[in-house]
Amino acid sequence: MERFKKIILKILKWTGISIASILFLMFILPILFPGTISQQVKIFANKHLAGKLDYKKTHLTFFRHFPSLTVSVDNLVLQGSKPFQNDTLLTAKEVAVGINLKNLIFNREVKIDEIYVTDANANFFVNTKGEANYNVYVSKPSAKPKDSTEAGASIKLDLIKFKNWNI
Repeated sequence: MERFKKIILKILKWTGISIASILFLMFILPILFPGTISQQVKIFANKHLAGKLDYKKTHLTFFRHFPSLTVSVDNLVLQGSKPFQNDTLLTAKEVAVGINLKNLIFNREVKIDEIYVTDANANFFVNTKGEANYNVYVSKPSAKPKDSTEAGASIKLDLIKFKNWNI
């Protein structure tokens, strides 16, 4: 009976240490890499958006929308595409995307599966020629079929959550 108690205590001790270590890493890793996150967001935005994107600060956290790893930007302002480049398309207090941890850890893929937008104002315009200010995503034409095994970021949305929106 005494041996059984020692084994149980040892298992509980190692389980507790493991859980505490994981929680500590979940807390400390986002604090260690804030500049890297901000740079990656700006690189992605400049590469894929026709409108001008500006924001105050980026955050990386596990706790805001657990269990997703959440990358969020504060005080986002997105200008429209041509010919509406001087008009504001979107302002938001916070825009966050949730990254699927399972795919990030096991497949080394960044898969965005959740979008959260809080306290936002969106202004959609279409002129008489049919040009819209919300056509800000720049897609690259593909001359050959895309290799589905290629690594990179992808988006398959399971959840879009808008909170306090004005359109």
